[in-house]
Amino acid sequence: MPDAAICFVVGTAVAIIAVSAAIGAGAGDTSLAATTASLLGLWIGLLGSMWLVWRAKGGSSFAGDFGLKVRWPRDLIGVPIGIVTTYAASWLLYLPLSRFIDVDKVDDAAKELADRAGRGLGLAALAVLVVIGAPIVEELFYRGMLLATVRRRFGSRIAIGASATIFAAAHFELLQFPALLALGLVLGYLAVRYERIGPCIWVHSTFNAVAMIGLIYRAYS
Repeated sequence: MPDAAICFVVGTAVAIIAVSAAIGAGAGDTSLAATTASLLGLWIGLLGSMWLVWRAKGGSSFAGDFGLKVRWPRDLIGVPIGIVTTYAASWLLYLPLSRFIDVDKVDDAAKELADRAGRGLGLAALAVLVVIGAPIVEELFYRGMLLATVRRRFGSRIAIGASATIFAAAHFELLQFPALLALGLVLGYLAVRYERIGPCIWVHSTFNAVAMIGLIYRAYS
């Protein structure tokens, strides 16, 4: 677990350095360029530190040791699971919560991000980051490394819950926390069930894609 914590800290530090460099180069602190720099910095920091840990531990295959195994077409089961998870999170979680929070503000962060991207190439670049990049890197870390590490010490149930909670909290979005926690629990269960993260990547990608489609529709409507 200390290895996972170190990787997270390194990833966060590199993200801060990257976004600071982008802002220093003239990018606005709320621009798509700054957001892209932050994400790429985080991913480079996470994957780079994970690779160093893997080398230090004497791993045999980086992808294999972190569960990055794909089974075609079986892993596509993640697509319908991702769709169901998206809408179940909206209906089952936020309808009861609507009595206590302003549900209309749940998507404000995503809408703000889409506004930074604008249209055309900016929106396309955002879609690539959100639908392809984020699911692969985040699943490698949260399920491939963090969940597996906690599972070896405390068992599957605690590992699923812990990885889901940290995954949701790490996004720093209070209103989105319930949906992200639900997604994390589904992803954790699948990682344990299949002993790999291939299906998780598809679920995560689909979850993000549904949100991205809504943002694209909003941008062009």
